[in-house]
Amino acid sequence: PPTNCPNPSQFEAAEQIWHWQYAMEEGQPSVKLYMDPGNIVRFKVVENIFKDVRPDLSEEKKRREKSFEIIGAMNVNGLSCLAWWQIGQGEEEEEDEGEE
Repeated sequence: PPTNCPNPSQFEAAEQIWHWQYAMEEGQPSVKLYMDPGNIVRFKVVENIFKDVRPDLSEEKKRREKSFEIIGAMNVNGLSCLAWWQIGQGEEEEEDEGEE
C-alpha cells in the first residue's frame, strides 16, 4: 500500500511507477529515486495473507487468484531499493582508494 512506501512517495501514472522524493540536504532540491520493477529491496513484512483457492476454478481464474500474499513496508530507515545506495558507496570507495 502507498502508506508503506518511503515518505514522501508519489505514483507517476504516465510511467506506471512509484518514486520517493528524497531530500539530499536542506536547501537542495529533492531527488526522485525510482522503485523500478525487478530491483532488489529491503522491506519489513507487515502481514501474511493466506487464501483458499478453490480447485474447480478455471485456469484463467487460478492464475489471477492469489493463494498467498505478503504485505510489506519500506517506510522505515534502512529499508529501500538497494540500488539507491550502491552507487554512492562505489563512489566513496573510489575516493578512498585515491587517497592512499
